[in-house]
Amino acid sequence: MTGNSRLGTKPHLNSIESPLRHPSCVEPSENAEKCSLAGHFADNYASLATAAFGQRIQVQLKLLTDRLRSDAKAKAIVNLASLEQHLCELLTESSVRSLSLAILKLFQTLATAGAETLNTMSPEQIELTVREHGYEWLACAYPELDSLLQARLNLLASAIADAVRHFQQDRDQLTQLGLTRDDQRLIGIRALGEESHDRGRHPLLLEFEGGHSLVYKPRSLGMEATWQWALGELTQQTGDPLSQQPALLDCNSHGWMQTIVRQAAKDDAALERYFQRFGLQLALAHAMGVGDLHSENVIAVGDEPVMIDCEVFVGLDLPWYDQATRSHFATVLGTGLLPWTIVSRGSPTLNRAGIATGPHITEQHWQGEVDAEGLLQAVRVDRITATAHSPFRPDSTPDWRRLGTALARGYEHGYRALLEPCRARRFQQQLLKRLKDQSVRILPRTTHHYSQLLMALNSPAGLARPEQRAGMLDKLELATPHCPGIEALIPAERSSLEKGDVPAFGARLGSRTLFWEGKPLAPAFFPPGSENAPAQRLAQMNEADLARQLRLIEESFAEFKPPRLPPTPARSPSCRTTAQALGQLILDAATRGHWFEANHNGTYASLSRIDYSLEKGTSGLALLFAGLAAAGSGQHWASRARTLLQDNLDLPADTMAQSGAGGHAGLGGQIFTLCASARLLDEPVWVERARTLLPLLHQALLSESRMDLMAGCAGGLLAALELYRMSGDPSALECARLARRRLTAAQLASDDGAAWPSCTEADRRPLTGMAHGSSGIRMALARLQTIDPAADIPELLAQAARFEQRQHDWQHGGAVDGCGEAWCRGTLGVGLAWSEQQAAMGTVAPNELIRAMPGACLHFRSDNDSLCHGRLGNLLMLRRLRRHWPSSTAAIDLEHAISDMLAEINQGEVICGSQPRREVYGLMAGMAGIAYGLLMLEQPDWPDPLILKVSP
Repeated sequence: MTGNSRLGTKPHLNSIESPLRHPSCVEPSENAEKCSLAGHFADNYASLATAAFGQRIQVQLKLLTDRLRSDAKAKAIVNLASLEQHLCELLTESSVRSLSLAILKLFQTLATAGAETLNTMSPEQIELTVREHGYEWLACAYPELDSLLQARLNLLASAIADAVRHFQQDRDQLTQLGLTRDDQRLIGIRALGEESHDRGRHPLLLEFEGGHSLVYKPRSLGMEATWQWALGELTQQTGDPLSQQPALLDCNSHGWMQTIVRQAAKDDAALERYFQRFGLQLALAHAMGVGDLHSENVIAVGDEPVMIDCEVFVGLDLPWYDQATRSHFATVLGTGLLPWTIVSRGSPTLNRAGIATGPHITEQHWQGEVDAEGLLQAVRVDRITATAHSPFRPDSTPDWRRLGTALARGYEHGYRALLEPCRARRFQQQLLKRLKDQSVRILPRTTHHYSQLLMALNSPAGLARPEQRAGMLDKLELATPHCPGIEALIPAERSSLEKGDVPAFGARLGSRTLFWEGKPLAPAFFPPGSENAPAQRLAQMNEADLARQLRLIEESFAEFKPPRLPPTPARSPSCRTTAQALGQLILDAATRGHWFEANHNGTYASLSRIDYSLEKGTSGLALLFAGLAAAGSGQHWASRARTLLQDNLDLPADTMAQSGAGGHAGLGGQIFTLCASARLLDEPVWVERARTLLPLLHQALLSESRMDLMAGCAGGLLAALELYRMSGDPSALECARLARRRLTAAQLASDDGAAWPSCTEADRRPLTGMAHGSSGIRMALARLQTIDPAADIPELLAQAARFEQRQHDWQHGGAVDGCGEAWCRGTLGVGLAWSEQQAAMGTVAPNELIRAMPGACLHFRSDNDSLCHGRLGNLLMLRRLRRHWPSSTAAIDLEHAISDMLAEINQGEVICGSQPRREVYGLMAGMAGIAYGLLMLEQPDWPDPLILKVSP
């Protein structure tokens, strides 16, 4: 262990010394004696943790203060006696904060293994003992800690010394700008924010005699200076000049900024003005490509938002960005201001930073608590604190709808000012000139990702053994399959994280070179054309883009507005023209080729990028566009379909595999889309490309735990079977057989018949319907039986039908689970499965179902127009069912119902999905499905996504 000679004599607590020299000491013994020490360590954690680091901090502090004392000029501008206390607090806080869990684990051991000795001491003696020997015990328990902490403290001390040296150099200029005074000496230094970048450097708050303070940033403030110039130009044009922007001095390698003190808005009117002004600044941030505008980077001063950090630039595409990611950063969502939800490999993350931060925030901290057994435990607790920078008073209850409207109003005002013809060209030319060669920060991964890794590295496991630390850093490699090019960054990331830094990657606008810690790392890292990224961003601004951005703002603050079609001519609209209008609405909503949609949770609307699935993503949109091309609506639809199909094929293999085998939500849906599009576009190449997905489908079927049509093996079976019908590929048939084996093995046999566990119910109870229940699975097995008969399948189909008959309440046309007549679970979906089985195998549907059909036809109700569980889906099913049971379905006039629906869609709102979630674009519950369903009403033999069948 390095440096122990400076820490005093060996511990005199022999009963503690031995166990603490082995890493296993981080866990207390199972037979630990109960004692009052646990409560003492829990109640006095902060002071004891500070004491544990006391001697190590004093060593580092002496080196730093000696360095300052040796500089005659520094002595003249620094009150060393006062500064020394602040520096001690800064070094201690940095150490304790990052290593809190390791300290708590040490205290657990002291409260158990050392109870016999420590119980004889007073609280003062315990603190003295921890001060004398605590760090040595920590270093014994965690072999990696001493060298790691020493390196971090060296870096932090060097960064502090640099700040003092730069202040000494720049003092005359700062005095001229009124940012400091000659007669005020430096008395304190505090860190701003928890993250350090670029060799331990933090933004620092320098405090002076007389109560004055100044912010030091260890980087160029060129972007902040450009921001202030652009904001001044914009507010002069809009007639609402701002008065609280901070004075700053950019010295290229570093910079100085006036301290901004937060003030809450005094009343509701001031709060609304704040949000309107923020909207204007949001428009400017969007135009400039400034991002990461979270709550630490924006300070409220009454009714004025003040941007204090414009470092992060989101206008540069990274090499691995897919279309969805590029689209995200081309919207107001990419600035990080609005509440939005992103699903990354199945894990949803809600971001409510920046503008959506309310009066309070919740932060997590480690603390010690005594459990029921009287033992000290480390627990993470939530602490609700007032937000440091927001405009809200502590007792505020935000009216988010009103504030969102104000934000949108300000955004529109600012955006239109940026487009104003007489001034826009001159402004843009000057802005681009100022942006050229500016240094900006690039985030290859989220800061949250890096913070989680740092937390793991600082945990007891990460500090105990080098191989465990290396294994944690090896997780950086997990991104390489779906982020090609990121592997070049991993050595630099490891180096930064090992030093306790969040990696500092950067760029210079106008160059393709990636920098790390200020030095060139990769000379041609950014894609070709990146040199002109700021100009390209400005060129994308127009009225259509403004409308898209405003919609995202409104929906982020729960101002959802159902889509409306433009007015139609006096003549009655047709299914094809209505479908074309819906398709155009979808196209108009795209941002750089991708879509974002809002789903309500009752309070907030969470905006998310749509995925690639058939159910609610770009595969469903591709199917619609292919259908519009086949309907003669124009070849540009075919081009759009091809682009989406190829974009989906270009997805990383692990991304596709993680979606599962399902026929709508997974790989099965993508294969069906490719096969259906091949038929609609008359382009067999898409069948060949679908065959390339068969190995992935095979692997997905092997591990799939869901059995249903939409998300599980039954959907994968039907997709593979349709591909076999179109290609004759034996690998496709083998996938279908594998799915059948999985389905037969997963059945739940009972006196009620055969069924399958549901993936949508918390208790996994079996369901009867098409989407998630036995009838959809039965339909899949029956269709395969006509091509590849298996001896045990007829009996299994009969048992499944028996289960459905016992579960259904035929008198009311619905299942016992109360899901009504919708395709997903109800009578019409069950009837559709029977019609398929009857056509394929000649099996006669039960009389009860046929007798229930008139009631289902007469009484089905829906609050939306969607394909999955709306009235359009019901009408499509009724049309199919009428072929098999014309008398049972005659109770409803289909043509009249279709005519009424077309008139309502064209005259009112297009109602997608179901409350409270309203999926806007997807095939099963959104506009794409409504449009494609209308085309199917005119072309009943087209590919049918409800039953996953490409041709009759």
